[in-house]
Amino acid sequence: MSRPTTVELTNRVARISEILLRGAARAVVLQYVAEKTDWGVSEKTVDNYIKKATDIIKAGSETDTAYEIGKAKERSEFLWQKAISMQDFREARAVQKDRRDLLGLDASKRLELSGPDGGEVPIRLVEVILPAETNNDK
Repeated sequence: MSRPTTVELTNRVARISEILLRGAARAVVLQYVAEKTDWGVSEKTVDNYIKKATDIIKAGSETDTAYEIGKAKERSEFLWQKAISMQDFREARAVQKDRRDLLGLDASKRLELSGPDGGEVPIRLVEVILPAETNNDK
């Protein structure tokens, strides 16, 4: 069989990614390729597809935090404008609260405890012994 085109290779790796995301092990991927495709490739080639698919999946874990915060802020602004234009002030207030939370504007209202030098707060358990119940207490 001839070498796959770039588009075919991309589609194959995408298909392998889908299978891996469903939790399939290597053996299942090999079986799928052998029985359900006409790729006509070796185990080594399937392993290369699995490697590429795994790299793509790993790359999905990388997050551009600044971009995501910017996107969230823009969405928040859009939702707030929409709520105001519809005179849905309850929704506008909820959107504004979400935006404050996103930006940490209410952080000063939070209380964080720390121990010496910013470490853990030492906790000491104390056993409390209650007086024995007497007949007069009933």
